[in-house]
Amino acid sequence: MRGLWEASVRTQRLLRSVVRPSPPADRDAAPPLFFHHIAKTGGTSFVRAMRTMVPRALQASENGDLSAAFVQRLTAEGLKPGQFIYGHPGARAALPLRGKCCMTVLLREPREQAISNYLWILRDWRLPDHAAAKAGDFRAFLKARPYFAIFQTASLHVGVEQRPIERAEDLIDRLPDLIDYLGEFELIGTTETEEALFLRACRILQLADPPRFPHHRKSAVSAARRQEMREQYEDLEHDPALGALIRAEQALYLEARTLAALETAAEPTDRAPASRFMLNASLGRHGRG
Repeated sequence: MRGLWEASVRTQRLLRSVVRPSPPADRDAAPPLFFHHIAKTGGTSFVRAMRTMVPRALQASENGDLSAAFVQRLTAEGLKPGQFIYGHPGARAALPLRGKCCMTVLLREPREQAISNYLWILRDWRLPDHAAAKAGDFRAFLKARPYFAIFQTASLHVGVEQRPIERAEDLIDRLPDLIDYLGEFELIGTTETEEALFLRACRILQLADPPRFPHHRKSAVSAARRQEMREQYEDLEHDPALGALIRAEQALYLEARTLAALETAAEPTDRAPASRFMLNASLGRHGRG
């Protein structure tokens, strides 16, 4: 289905270019864009849409992942204008990209992200935590695997970790640094605003005629079961062990929503630089790295 959708989009873009040619884009002025993909946040839809727009030669990923070695090779070769770097970063894989790319991330309301993650793991027997998901219900899974109660925070941490965590609780102490990292992102979106994020990313990369954004959201469970899991999550907010992890995850998400709102309010005009990254570069502010 994905291949058919992408082929359809490319055909539509070709027809539009014949009927109404798009103005030539100054690709040399577009920054490279790095998408820090966090599982079960709507990022797959974003990647699929971007891949229909960005030339294949400018797409960089390891089948949806990014290792530190892969990213180091990219930066050693020299990042390219308009390049689209995307994937789930492995340990320290995002470090070489800080200050060198327009950085993008999507987050999801923590309760819904945790439920979606659990259902995904439950369905796929190849995943390491599948047995734990099958052993009990959603509540039992989070108690057995507390990492998934603070998963989005953990996913940001892995990409920039200076030292790995030993327990999920260690992420609470790292939260201030991760909120600082979040502040470096040019584009921050949520599941509810991912289409707007896609359009802004296309403007920054100077990609004309973006297609309609694909929404791939199919509920695999009944409304009654989903409501049961939501209530279990809310009960766990008061759990002595998991409550602090859930509150930390919620704090990160609220910060992301605040930053996203500020970015939207500061959306540049057509005559302004295409991105904050480009503005900083023009002023000689190279950021980290």
